[in-house]
Amino acid sequence: MSRKDLTRDEWRRADALARELARDVDRNEFGKIVTYMRRERNPQKVRVLLGRLPHSSFIRSNQTQGYLERIGDAWERHLQGLPRERAVLVASWAFRLMTYYQA
Repeated sequence: MSRKDLTRDEWRRADALARELARDVDRNEFGKIVTYMRRERNPQKVRVLLGRLPHSSFIRSNQTQGYLERIGDAWERHLQGLPRERAVLVASWAFRLMTYYQA
C-alpha cells in the first residue's frame, strides 16, 4: 500500500468529516486549516491553533468563530488517534470531499 492509499477506516473518517462540515462550514475556512496542517505536518499544532484561533483577536465575525469551533470539534472526533502523515491525508481528502458535497 502506498502512503497515498487510504484504508477503509481512513476513507470513512474523511467522508464523515467532510459531510459534517459541508452542512454549515465555509470551505475556505476549512481549507486554511488543511493548508496549515499540510505545511506543518503536525496534528498537535493544528489542535492548538483550533483551540486558540476562534477566541483570538484575528477573528472579526461570529460566523467565522462558529466555523472554526465546528471545525475544531469535528477535527477531534474524526482525526483522533491517526498517525501524523495519515491525519494529513485524511484531512486533505476530507477537504476535497467537502467541496464535492457543497457543490
